[in-house]
Amino acid sequence: MKFLLIFDYEFLEKEPNMMQSKLKLSLAFVFILIGVYIVISCGKNEEPSINYSWVPVGYQLKMSSNFNEVGGWINIFFIDGQIGFLSHRENDGFSFFRTDNGCTSFTDISNQIDGYAKEIVFPDDQTGYLVTRHFTSPSNTYNSLYKTSDKGKNWIKVEIDAFYDEIVQVGSNSPENVFIICYEPNAFLYSNDGGDSWSIYNIDLNPIGKFEEVKFQFLKDDPNIGFFNNMQTIYKTIDGGISWDNYFEYGHENFWFIDISTAYISNTSGIFKTIDSGSSFHQLASFSPRLWQIVSDHEIYVAQVYNIQRTFNEFQNLEEMETSTPSDNKIDKYIRDISFYESKKGYAISGNGIVYKTAE
Repeated sequence: MKFLLIFDYEFLEKEPNMMQSKLKLSLAFVFILIGVYIVISCGKNEEPSINYSWVPVGYQLKMSSNFNEVGGWINIFFIDGQIGFLSHRENDGFSFFRTDNGCTSFTDISNQIDGYAKEIVFPDDQTGYLVTRHFTSPSNTYNSLYKTSDKGKNWIKVEIDAFYDEIVQVGSNSPENVFIICYEPNAFLYSNDGGDSWSIYNIDLNPIGKFEEVKFQFLKDDPNIGFFNNMQTIYKTIDGGISWDNYFEYGHENFWFIDISTAYISNTSGIFKTIDSGSSFHQLASFSPRLWQIVSDHEIYVAQVYNIQRTFNEFQNLEEMETSTPSDNKIDKYIRDISFYESKKGYAISGNGIVYKTAE
């Protein structure tokens, strides 16, 4: 933006007072224009000015000194700001904890399940399902399904034909409706009575993707609409899981739907968005997030190795999250998992077991 001031020096010599007044008015006008320009520019494509950080809650999971070298796993999942779960697997052992006071303290409920709690889903605030993974040897595993009806205080094993002992993923859109995908044999099972009986969908699931890449999602605003993926194919239901159709195919590692036609997809090439049910995709970012959670269409969190970032404008800007730690050791900041239960509010756990919560 350019401004041009023209001075009449001859007039200035003859009428100094009048010219001085005109000059002051001109300069005042210029500064007003500059101020308006700055306000407009700063409000364009910028994120809200919010002081956002992570602070330790005072709890640290006890792990061995070489946890990160042995490939240990940690998962954290919260129903709301108070009730959450922490799952930990290291070598051949595992642990499973529950908190009902926002991580002030945890109760060890490991004896209620038979392995590492890999996946947890709550269709309402009372009923939940989880998949455990039990290692009989470094190369042999079997998986089990558990159910709770009291916010996770007690977990009961759901009996399924032993033929389907490799449960890859679980999904649920109501306390009665539960869906599981199994591996070897590849099968899609469902129950409409809370797991008391099971039926098999006639859907081609060959091949099943990696354990971490298969997932279910049902829309919060309309639980009759749901999705699950199998390698590059995403399937859709609009009748609560009674029937499933091939929705679209796209090379992806993760997905999240905002509504029936709007979805975010991530793969090794970056992060993409479709607003037309997969007919076309727009690339939003050129990196692939190690972890991500999409709270809404305009609030997305991504976790890389040592930091958590968020965006409110589809990755036009990424805001770096400050993570206060008790030491300068980088391992304190190594983000193992994140869990947001509502807008701008969530928990994270680091590589050495320190639990953090958001602080505005």
